[in-house]
Amino acid sequence: MKKSQFIIKNIKNNKKSYILPFIITATISFIVSLILIISVSSLRYNLKYEKIYFGDYDAEISKLDENQIENVKNHISVGKTGEVLDTEETTDIFSELGYLKNYDKNSSNMLGLELAAGKYPIEENEIAIEKKSENLIRNYSVSEENISKSKENSKEDKNAYPYSIKIPVIDKNGNKKDKILVVTGAINEKYDNENWEKNIYVSKSYAYNVGYKKSEIIKFKDVGRCNVIKIQNSLKKLASDVGFDQSGIKLVSRIDYIKFIFLDNFCVTVALSLAILLVSYIILKNINRARLHRNIKDMAILEAIGASSAQIKNIVNIQAFILSIISVSIGVGINLLFILVLKIMCLSKINLSNTSGLFSLMQATSENIRFLDIFFIFVIIELLVFLSYILSSRKTVKTMLNMDIPSSINNPYAVYSEVKRDKGKGTCKAKISRKYKNKSKYKNKYDKKYKYNNTGKASIIIIFVILAFTASIVKSIDSGSESLYKNDVDYIVRNIDMYSENKSNLSLEKIFSNVAITDDMEENISKISGVTAIEKNYTTPVKYYENNSSAYVYGLYGIDDEELDNLIKSARYDNFDVEKFKRGNAICVHSMYAKEMGIDVGDKIKLEVLENGIQKKKTFEVVNISQITPDFAFIYQSAFDKGLAKNINSINIKCSDDKKKSVKIEIERMLESKSGNVEFVDCGEELDKNEAYISAINIIFSVVAGFAIILTIFNSINGSIYEIMSQSADFGVLMAIGISDKQLEEVISKKIEDRVAIPAILGVVIGSIFVFLMSKVLIEVSTIKLNISTPWILYLFIIITAILSVKIGTKYVCNKMKKLSPTDIINNV
Repeated sequence: MKKSQFIIKNIKNNKKSYILPFIITATISFIVSLILIISVSSLRYNLKYEKIYFGDYDAEISKLDENQIENVKNHISVGKTGEVLDTEETTDIFSELGYLKNYDKNSSNMLGLELAAGKYPIEENEIAIEKKSENLIRNYSVSEENISKSKENSKEDKNAYPYSIKIPVIDKNGNKKDKILVVTGAINEKYDNENWEKNIYVSKSYAYNVGYKKSEIIKFKDVGRCNVIKIQNSLKKLASDVGFDQSGIKLVSRIDYIKFIFLDNFCVTVALSLAILLVSYIILKNINRARLHRNIKDMAILEAIGASSAQIKNIVNIQAFILSIISVSIGVGINLLFILVLKIMCLSKINLSNTSGLFSLMQATSENIRFLDIFFIFVIIELLVFLSYILSSRKTVKTMLNMDIPSSINNPYAVYSEVKRDKGKGTCKAKISRKYKNKSKYKNKYDKKYKYNNTGKASIIIIFVILAFTASIVKSIDSGSESLYKNDVDYIVRNIDMYSENKSNLSLEKIFSNVAITDDMEENISKISGVTAIEKNYTTPVKYYENNSSAYVYGLYGIDDEELDNLIKSARYDNFDVEKFKRGNAICVHSMYAKEMGIDVGDKIKLEVLENGIQKKKTFEVVNISQITPDFAFIYQSAFDKGLAKNINSINIKCSDDKKKSVKIEIERMLESKSGNVEFVDCGEELDKNEAYISAINIIFSVVAGFAIILTIFNSINGSIYEIMSQSADFGVLMAIGISDKQLEEVISKKIEDRVAIPAILGVVIGSIFVFLMSKVLIEVSTIKLNISTPWILYLFIIITAILSVKIGTKYVCNKMKKLSPTDIINNV
């Protein structure tokens, strides 16, 4: 019989032995591939996020002529600010509307943008606008009918296009004149970014021939990158040196903690995948041995008719490869099918962002993952599964080949247990049963050997179950939004980089006078119909001198007792000394600034403040480092109120339910002229988005935890059955010397309890320590907030589940033994 024919016949004759390994392997492949797909997608999103919004540069300067370009390049070449990365051409439009950008839907400069409504601009004088600046652009409409239509129709209505606008533009000679342009559609941003310009887009071919004034944009990288303020000051120092217009400076600095979020998530998901694969190896090893013991008779017969050991090993390896390739393909294929469906839905413009968090997360994953990524994930999982099969088969087949053929045929469980046998003898008794004829002496020695036999395997399994369960009940995973977006607040209007437009060499009094949110704005918001209450939050400018040289301007604010309690409860602070903080000279600094400046808890820093109209230096002691401070640092409210000059940093707005939409429209319209300086936040949307993604993450971890429990129960039952059956000769001896069925069951139960007790306790201890350390590390290195709450009843449930699963296996074996004679049990029938 040919090798291929034997393999096919063996699979057909032993279908049942392949079903369970197939299901378990496919399940493990599905879980691991799902986690890896999400982690790789997150990493790609991180890379694309930087490419879209930050490119490979940290800042750029526009409105430069040829001479200024050369001056800037010469200045940069000495290394004062950074390295010149690139220059590109843009077109000046009336400053209120932004820049005219070349639009090519197939080019890389349009990554992250999609057509939201209407059509792409193609012909001369056709433009597309950014969706969020639509209200502003429609104010320039030349048709009153179009204006009223835009108010009546939804922004998503494609019938609102095209329409004509008249806007002032600058021609190639620098003269401003009105021009009529046709708006054909709106461009939507896939990802939010507060630094994005309100641009106007025209076709690339038209942009090359347009008669508008051209100016150059020069881009930089490595311009400091520590924070926005340092980049700002560095560029403005450059502006004063080479003489260009500072209003052309655009800050697009990379933000370190954004990278932390994605890189941490990637590392955590990969670590979780490796943990699953580690546990999976143990499970797959036991499953594969269980499959082999059912096929061992065929292998022994094949050996009897002259097959070499190499041929038998090859057959086993081929069977393992076939099983692994089919099961892994099914597991990964389910995820691939899900991704394909979501991609089709995405192409069909079906948006799932407002549905469940899981579907929203998976749709985002489908947009960022590549099929080549899925292929590599498949290859990695296939190699690991096949390797686990090969390693588990190798030792089992080797043990079988070292036994004589009758023993292999009559004693398959002996192969599984890998207990050494006497060579050349047809007996199945283990050496241990010959060595210890005395019942009590044998029992004690056997207890010791049996108790520690599988401690390591069970410990790893239980540790993983604890980890999976703990992850499934994580209270919240966010970036501090519950502290920034309150349930009792509908909208927030807040400054963006409140003091970033001011030079550090200016006095604090002049810096203080230049703010975006004024008392007039607060008064106008309070007069809007539907606004029921407003709350102002204040900040004050301070100067920090690094190494007693360069000065940097930051915002300092105060918090009261209620806000302090909320921040401490948010799990961002450990050992927060409240009494010390309330003394007046204590300060809590944002981690981003603290890491850059080398500030640590206990350090004393000097800040220049504006107190009672006088600029002076004050010393503060750092009592804690914050992850969610919305500005540079905060102090206690009573100390903040003692004479410090204060500006409005943000306004919390509460409005009636029936007026929410109208209030939002009015506020957005009011803030249009302050675009880039003031941010409008819909708290309800932010909280819903946060809760949706928390639920999505919890669903994923719950699924993983559920599968982990199922696999653990199976492994405990399956392992106990084969461990007992592998020692059946010893139990047969006990039955032969007169032990009753009840006593036999008690002996086996005692051995099983000993087998589970130590691994369970060890697993609980190590699992608890690991989860505790994981939560601390995540809080320290990222902006992710991880509140872990694991009730002790969960640990009890895990231990009881493991014990019961082993009890089931014990009961099954005992019932089987009762039906057999001692001789049959000794011979492992």
